[in-house]
Amino acid sequence: MCENIKDTIGIAYEIIVIENKNKYSIAEAYNLGISKAKFPYLCFIHEDLMIKTKKWGEIIVKLFIDNEAVGLIGVAGVTQKTKSPSQLWSTDIHHQVIYIEHKINEKTELTNNGWNGKSCKDVIIIDGVFMAMRNFKNLFFNTKIPGYHFYDMCISLECYKRNLKVIATNQILIEHYSLGSIDKSWIYPAHIFHKIYKPFLPLSLESAPSALMEKECLSGYILFAVNNNYFKVSLIHWFSYLIKYPFSGFHLLYFKHLLNQSLKNA
Repeated sequence: MCENIKDTIGIAYEIIVIENKNKYSIAEAYNLGISKAKFPYLCFIHEDLMIKTKKWGEIIVKLFIDNEAVGLIGVAGVTQKTKSPSQLWSTDIHHQVIYIEHKINEKTELTNNGWNGKSCKDVIIIDGVFMAMRNFKNLFFNTKIPGYHFYDMCISLECYKRNLKVIATNQILIEHYSLGSIDKSWIYPAHIFHKIYKPFLPLSLESAPSALMEKECLSGYILFAVNNNYFKVSLIHWFSYLIKYPFSGFHLLYFKHLLNQSLKNA
């Protein structure tokens, strides 16, 4: 990764390495990096990728200089976020903006969607695989969110709270060596994130998330939580579901999963 940055960035830079070893959440580690940074622009990059665009550092700097309202830049993002707990990419393809190559099992596939002939697009949230940010003294990752999820959503909404734009660009191409996935470690951070940012959700630059999408995201999250023994979290969100949809057949399904999981643990 370090050699790739050296060969492609095209401008003066520093690399700040935070030895984590599960000592910090990703938000805490990134904030520690911010506190050590000397340059006016920051970049947060996953380790499992290669940047293929030459002089991409010049592109980032120019985008910030030409757009004073922009606080955060990525290569993939979405133009809406549900109020219900959901993953970044839970929204449909019409609200996705992405320019990334994925290399899985020696096969490389380019995903190029949502640009409508533009090189930059306003989004609500960017994916954390590649993020560039202004080094503002009051802009940090939210350390109330534990673990290794939702750091990209939280910093995007921290920009939104400060009236800073979040944009995605297709001027920088990365090759990513994984597709990403979620497991039970995602459940509690999702609960905390949506509790903290509830006053700002849902958010959309275009059409708001549909009622069906909100319903499906909420029910899916509840079942995922209960099936992974997060009973308290599942009950909290099921109660919200009950208030919104009192006559839904989902309630029977939920209690079936709750009973089955309780019997497994007995």
